[in-house]
Amino acid sequence: MPRFNISEILEATEGRVLGTKRIDEFCGISIDSRTIRKGELFVALRGDNFDGHDFVKEVLLKGASGAVISKGFNPDIPEDFVLISVKDTLAALKDIASFHRSKFDIPLIGVTGSNGKTTTKEMIYEVLSSRHRALKTRLNNNNQIGISLAMLNLDSSFDVAIAELGINHYGEMEVLRKICHPSVAVFTNIGCSHLEFFDTPRNVLKAKMDLIDCFGDKDVIVINADDNLLKEEFIERRREIKTVSFGMKENADFKAMVTTLDNDGIYFEINGVKFFIPVLGLQNIYNALAAAAVGSLFGVTLEESSASLKAFKLPPMRTNVLKVNNFTLIDDTYNSNPDSVRFAIDTLNNFKSEGRKIFVCGDMLELGNNSEFLHSGLGALIARSKVDILLTVGRHAEKIYQRVLESKAPLEIIRHFTALSEVSCFLNDTLRAGDVILIKGSRSMHMEEIVKALSQFRKLAVSPLE
Repeated sequence: MPRFNISEILEATEGRVLGTKRIDEFCGISIDSRTIRKGELFVALRGDNFDGHDFVKEVLLKGASGAVISKGFNPDIPEDFVLISVKDTLAALKDIASFHRSKFDIPLIGVTGSNGKTTTKEMIYEVLSSRHRALKTRLNNNNQIGISLAMLNLDSSFDVAIAELGINHYGEMEVLRKICHPSVAVFTNIGCSHLEFFDTPRNVLKAKMDLIDCFGDKDVIVINADDNLLKEEFIERRREIKTVSFGMKENADFKAMVTTLDNDGIYFEINGVKFFIPVLGLQNIYNALAAAAVGSLFGVTLEESSASLKAFKLPPMRTNVLKVNNFTLIDDTYNSNPDSVRFAIDTLNNFKSEGRKIFVCGDMLELGNNSEFLHSGLGALIARSKVDILLTVGRHAEKIYQRVLESKAPLEIIRHFTALSEVSCFLNDTLRAGDVILIKGSRSMHMEEIVKALSQFRKLAVSPLE
């Protein structure tokens, strides 16, 4: 585990020690008073609904050696507990993380895009781990705090690091880049995400381009050649930075060809090498392609990548296939945008089932002025799909419901609800043996509550489908 010298912390933060007591180093850095360990330094962050300064005395009692605090905070504490005063504790956390990261000449892969970031990051980790000791960001902790905490775990035992980088405002990518100092940039795709803040997909790409602002001839960009905006930006403009491409439609350095789609996973080939991933959704082939492409940069062969991904498990709430009594549930409730909903509909279309195909769709958020148009457009797509039952919930998703009704598509049931509990009760009364149900919606819609409710109604714990 890395240790943190107090003189380096003071240099990174331009902070000052209150009082006269000094120690040489801390055994770690934490922002969570619940998990603080003896000898660690606590950074007292402030949020909308909490203030870390309220827990300084608590971490002292738990054995922490010091705390980073904002100016003006001066609690009554023992002299042997170090207080480091800074202007802004979040800025200090980022500065410490960046300083610590810069001490290690370890390549870092930054993964960004509108969809598939977490799954791609996890696949890259699996591939690289076949030859290297790799560090990765936890789950979807892809913001300034999450990236900072990941960098603080770096030490000389690691060969490579992988960071998922998520943004929803201009300027955020520059901040993340300065924290983690990437040398490989992976762009999964550019779509209609966070349009409330970026307005157009082209502006999404513009904001993400800050990731490669400092790239030189030793750095590498890995891109989805089937994405029109990425193709235009990185292939047609022929940038001087080394670019590695992947895709299924276009000529690419790593090209996949699908051989079989089954309920147990996807069989495909990359440059003639056979792959199998035990997950649903053609979009996951792109994630596997990106992982194989990155692996090649670090000496991992396609055969080794194939072996690494055979038992890959998707992160929670991302197209996870579950069995509940006598029906199949596809939990895709982590988040939602127009592109990921299209992927979900395609997944449901391709799923082999003796029963009906049921799509439960909640609001897609952060779409700004494009919301009504994009929700309505998905309604038109659903009307042409193999969906038998459509259930929508939320103010924006009602546009999907209305568009399907207007299309006079021959669905068995089309219903709109205003509450998740109403959807759960309706499903409990409606589901038949053999039905397959896919649930999708933006994170703040909490669509996973429907998954929990169905398992409780049926009095059977939800379990992975073998």
